[in-house]
Order: sequence, then structure tokens, then C-alpha cells
Amino acid sequence: MNNTVRHLLVETCLRLVIVGLDMAKEESQVQAFLDPSKPYVISFSMKHIKEELDHY
Repeated sequence: MNNTVRHLLVETCLRLVIVGLDMAKEESQVQAFLDPSKPYVISFSMKHIKEELDHY
């Protein structure tokens, strides 16, 4: 688990975090928000392969 994801999990305990997923056939885009207008972390992409899914 990378530091960004770990930090997000800690913050989740303290407040509601909204996670947006843009799912496509081979890859998804992920973005977290503290409220609908304020991105929490930069967006990232995740390929739909076992190695990347196991990473998260």
C-alpha cells in the first residue's frame, strides 16, 4: 500500500471521503474528494490486471 492510499485510509476515519471511479474496459480512473468541489488527492489510473488490482 503506497503512502497516498495509507493517508487516505487514515483520513477516512476522521471524515467522509467521496471516491469517484471512471471505469472503462481496460483501465479505470480514480479520484477522491473531501466534498464534491475539492479534490483530495491527484487522480490516478489503474489497469484491470491482477498485479495492479492486488496493489490496491
